[in-house]
Amino acid sequence: MSSAERILIIDDDPGTCQTIGDVLELRGFAVETATAGQLALDALAARPVDAAILDIKLPDIPGLELMRTIKTSYPGIEIIVITGHASISNAIQAINGAAFAYLTKPFDMEHLMVVVDKALERKRLESELRESEERYRLVTEHIQDAILLLDLEGRVVFTNRRGEELTGYTEAEYRNRPIASFLTPEGAAEAGARINAAKSGRDVDPFFETELVRRDGSKIWVEANVANVQKDGQLMGRLAVVRDISSRRRAEAALRETSQTLRTLIDASPVAIMSLDLAGRVTLWNRAAERMFGWSDREVLGQPLPTVPEDKRTEFAAAVARNRRGEATIYETQRKRKDGSLVNVLTSTAAILDTGGRVAATMAIIVDVTEQKQLEEQLRQAVKMEGIGRLAGGITHDFNNLLTVIAGRIYLLMSQLPAGHAMREDLQLIEQTGERAAALTKQLLAFSRKQILAPVVLDLNDVLTSMKQLLERVLGEDIDLIIDLEPSLGRVLADQSQLEQVILNLAVNTRDAMPDGGQLVLETSNVEVDDTYLRQHVDLRPGSYVALAVTDSGIGMPAETLARIFEPFFTTKEAGRGTGLGLATAYGIVKQSNGHITVYSEPGHGTTFRVYLPKVEDNVAATVAIETSTPSGTETVLLVEDDLDVRTLAHAILEQQGYSVLEAEDAAAAIRIADQYPGCVHLLITDVVMPKMNGPAMARAIRAHRPDAKVLYMSGYTDDAIVRHGVLEPGTPFLQKPFTPGTLARKIRQVLDQA
Repeated sequence: MSSAERILIIDDDPGTCQTIGDVLELRGFAVETATAGQLALDALAARPVDAAILDIKLPDIPGLELMRTIKTSYPGIEIIVITGHASISNAIQAINGAAFAYLTKPFDMEHLMVVVDKALERKRLESELRESEERYRLVTEHIQDAILLLDLEGRVVFTNRRGEELTGYTEAEYRNRPIASFLTPEGAAEAGARINAAKSGRDVDPFFETELVRRDGSKIWVEANVANVQKDGQLMGRLAVVRDISSRRRAEAALRETSQTLRTLIDASPVAIMSLDLAGRVTLWNRAAERMFGWSDREVLGQPLPTVPEDKRTEFAAAVARNRRGEATIYETQRKRKDGSLVNVLTSTAAILDTGGRVAATMAIIVDVTEQKQLEEQLRQAVKMEGIGRLAGGITHDFNNLLTVIAGRIYLLMSQLPAGHAMREDLQLIEQTGERAAALTKQLLAFSRKQILAPVVLDLNDVLTSMKQLLERVLGEDIDLIIDLEPSLGRVLADQSQLEQVILNLAVNTRDAMPDGGQLVLETSNVEVDDTYLRQHVDLRPGSYVALAVTDSGIGMPAETLARIFEPFFTTKEAGRGTGLGLATAYGIVKQSNGHITVYSEPGHGTTFRVYLPKVEDNVAATVAIETSTPSGTETVLLVEDDLDVRTLAHAILEQQGYSVLEAEDAAAAIRIADQYPGCVHLLITDVVMPKMNGPAMARAIRAHRPDAKVLYMSGYTDDAIVRHGVLEPGTPFLQKPFTPGTLARKIRQVLDQA
């Protein structure tokens, strides 16, 4: 009971009003009285009360009529009817008029107080109920989710304002309408199955997603959270809280599309991409990783990373530790394939952060650099071979000058000594030694790509066929020679003798690799060199090639031997069994012929050399060297040579052959002599490479004033503008050092006699 509760006593007897009022006041109620109906209405209009005690007999308004008026205007007031003339009819009317109680005078005051307390208690309960209902009403009206109350048949009993907005139907249109009518056929079936499951007492997942059909026919995706409504343990219906998830579904679809796009990009990446969780388990493994390492994603996902070799685990752990500190790493290392082989890789790793900026995982991008390493090694090898070649060429140039003098002086001495002279045997030994030295310098020139070639258009099949008997004799009876020729083989431009030398050198090398016999296969083919092959070979150009494969079944070679196989003077043979120039010579001849040579070998599995020569048309022009008999002459020759010993020797040889000789040590002296000499200069003999002005430039200057003068070039090497890449230009006479007096005489006569 509250002290603020007010009670109005309405009775035409002032004494009754006073008595009841005194008792109520003693109980702490605020009391007002009225002796007539109108007075009561005025009092209520002035100040509402919580309860009224109403006598049926009033002077102006019948009590029951006044009761109905008060309940209509003030439905929250509880009314207790009292009367001194009790009748069943009046009691029924009072109760039907919503009176709380009907008492007959005289009544016990305690009983009246009990009735008053109960009336006020009901008022309080009803007030609380109304407040609760109002709160729930406010919640249901302002919540952003639709609320639908369904009966056991799936009909909508109630929906809130959001339910109206969600579908476009009013609350009245919702009422008693089956929930299935708001859903797609699939959603209706799902909802019906769930209602039946709930009615049968089975547990049902409260959440499900479905499509809702709006009044205008459009569809939206919703998420429903459905619970049973029970009363006294009995299922009364189903309450569904429905949320529009269209935006979320669109976002999820966009995320799926983005994820799929990202996954497609990751799988299409040519580099291996993988990620690990904080426990070190693989969570991403793209197709490039499958190709690189051999494990499928099914084999590695959720498992520890299998690619780290035992000796690289410390390095790997250090990189992971840095990633977990938020650092990125990039380093070259080795990783293990499924078959146990190792691959050289460049690894770039970084941390994957969650939305809070914390490290959630690590990722790695791995590039196979095996091919790059091979190319780097090829480039280093090519640079090394080029450097060795330049050194060999330079040494050979100077050595050829010395050999020229030695051979020439021996020739002159021999020509002055009578037959049987004691010195002739010593001189012949010196001459033979000089010839061996000249052969050695020729091999060095071949390696350094500075020898003179006389290329012609050749059919490699014909060359091999013509060499078959020679090769069989060289190889011996315990080695089977197999020659497999491509019938439609293309043509090549090469010096036949030099090409034969390449084949012979390769054959001899294979023979030595098969001391107990074996098999040697020579195979020709047409090859198109594409970009894939070019990426693996730094010094090859794209195009059509004729290939020669030389394969033996010998002992093979380790990697350290392969790395030096073409170096001059490198040999694995015992002392005295070779100079180490055979393969170096083959290498130089092939390179000088614009070709390419490779070797592949493994210990115990034999060796394959492959020679690639550019394919040419049959009508390509080539120069063929023609040798004539030993001549003499009487013409005037201008000899230009910066080496005094060679110049003196050549002068003596020319005079011995009957020529008039003008001598100059450099280009300036030669030009001056040519300008001042009054007679005819028939031939200019000049070294190609000289200080200050080279031979070709000097020849052009002299021939500007003496256009009829012919020119013969000579050199110990040929890196010049006249003989490009060591191949003679048509019509350019050239004499390779070292030369004998007879060779010089024949070449001079040949040039002078040309038209």
